[in-house]
Amino acid sequence: MFYNIKEVEAQGSKFTGVHSMQIKDLLQSLVDDGLVNAEKCGVTTLYWCFEYDKHKKMKILVEKSAEKLGVVNNDIKKITEKIEIEKAKRTKGNSQEMLKQIDSLRKQKQSLAEKMSSSAFDMDRVDSIKKELQDEISNGEICTDNIESLIYYFQKNNGINRGVFKQELNIPEEFKDFPNLDEVFAKLT
Repeated sequence: MFYNIKEVEAQGSKFTGVHSMQIKDLLQSLVDDGLVNAEKCGVTTLYWCFEYDKHKKMKILVEKSAEKLGVVNNDIKKITEKIEIEKAKRTKGNSQEMLKQIDSLRKQKQSLAEKMSSSAFDMDRVDSIKKELQDEISNGEICTDNIESLIYYFQKNNGINRGVFKQELNIPEEFKDFPNLDEVFAKLT
């Protein structure tokens, strides 16, 4: 059965005891919620609600809820499978195996540390080698100074050109500088 707004206001206030001015607002909220259908025909608006519409809406709601439930159950199943996989990875035997592997690696580390300490630099030995090298560098510097002094002496006393003298004796124009051992050893340590 179809009703217009005047009929709904009259019947609604009669059966519910709600003032007829509030019926229009209540009716509009029922239309907004989809519980009552409304359609404008000319100047009047007709309102109706069939039992079939209620069942149809309820059926659609149940189907959507069942679909959501299926998705949620599927997600729960996937998560449960992941949990079981992770539990299988964490079995006691697996953890025992990992502990054995850790012990093995610790022993290997200790043996390598002992091997390294036995073959590592002995700082006293390094210092003695450094001193020997420093002495050799000092001797080399004395030799280059002596060569320069001899060249100067021959140039001064015999008038031999410095460049010709160095060329005849295959002496380089400039001697290479000796390395600073402190810098060299600082790079090694």
